[in-house]
Amino acid sequence: MQRPGLVVHSLVLVGIFAVHAASAQSRIVEAAFIEELSIGEDEGADAAYLLGNPTHVRVDSLGNIYVAEERQCVVKIFDTDGVLLRALGGRGEGPGEFREISGMVLDEDDRIVILDRFARRITVFSPDGLVLNTHSFDLDHTIRPKDLIYLPHRGYAFPGSPVAQGAVESEHFLISIFDSTFNEVRSRAVRATDLYDLENPFHLAMLEGGFDLRMNSGPSGELLASPYLYNGKIYVYERRGDEWSGTVVRGYMPDRESHHVSQPTDAELRQMHAENSVSQVVNGTYGRFAVRSERHSYGTFRLNDGHLVHFVHSRLDNKDWRMFVEFFASDLSFMGRVPLNVDARENGNHGTGSTRLEVLELDENGRFYAIGHKSGFPVLHRMRFEYTVE
Repeated sequence: MQRPGLVVHSLVLVGIFAVHAASAQSRIVEAAFIEELSIGEDEGADAAYLLGNPTHVRVDSLGNIYVAEERQCVVKIFDTDGVLLRALGGRGEGPGEFREISGMVLDEDDRIVILDRFARRITVFSPDGLVLNTHSFDLDHTIRPKDLIYLPHRGYAFPGSPVAQGAVESEHFLISIFDSTFNEVRSRAVRATDLYDLENPFHLAMLEGGFDLRMNSGPSGELLASPYLYNGKIYVYERRGDEWSGTVVRGYMPDRESHHVSQPTDAELRQMHAENSVSQVVNGTYGRFAVRSERHSYGTFRLNDGHLVHFVHSRLDNKDWRMFVEFFASDLSFMGRVPLNVDARENGNHGTGSTRLEVLELDENGRFYAIGHKSGFPVLHRMRFEYTVE
């Protein structure tokens, strides 16, 4: 097993990189989420408070919570106490409507910026929900956009898979950078070859279907990326002039493989589903692949104190699953991995009741927002994050 540590690679050629050896430092001892608020948990509440398929969560400067519902194509806006204020959007192709909410961010002025990749446009709303403007885009020469990431005071990043199906090449980049007025700038980030083996049919199928990375931006505008099929590597990209440089950060990696890939027949795939031994199926030009995964990434975030944290849903030896958190110092050296304890709310509620939390947002006060499930229905949790190092 490879020892966790820091490895720096020149992912985009911008100069000379130094490799910083990890020095003696503190290690993480324990970490916990303390729930403060939940939305969607009360099955007897008004239907507007129930969630269907929330995919994006953002928080504005007042603490209001924006929840994008993929199926309904609406954004529900709650105040800091969880009271529904209003909703915006709706399914359609008119002004302020969406065919899909593919990405949602808030800028420094609390304007709501929403990507609709099927309508091929971006809509900007005022904090009061009024449509300010729309921007059509054409990224055929670069990527099919899959999400939208806000780079504070710099602009926007569009992650997406290369357009040319069957012909992904080493010069393909997976992220295009736009300025604050949605004009594409010259710099791009994350080469396809940084993350994928272009000789591997499964990797090509992942690229073709829309690569599955968990991506966020840090306070300084850095890009933080981790593959959903977590392989023990986190990618940190920083902009230097017109180019982006990348650092590969190594986390915890057990001896067993992170995932197992096969190409089953129809009968074999039905049997795998019956035995619950397949995590996902990837279809495309390169074939059909069944994946049984051992670890899933659920987001990487930079804390206010400079630590980097990475949330992982991992299969245990007894086949049960558990949430873990990996800690890294501000210089990206590995501080260890501990189970993530999810404690009950201080007001006596029973807590999340979920073994899996998809962590979607970190607000400026250091609180996390994550989607869990209760009785099969999604629930949004706002939680304090507490941890101990020694």
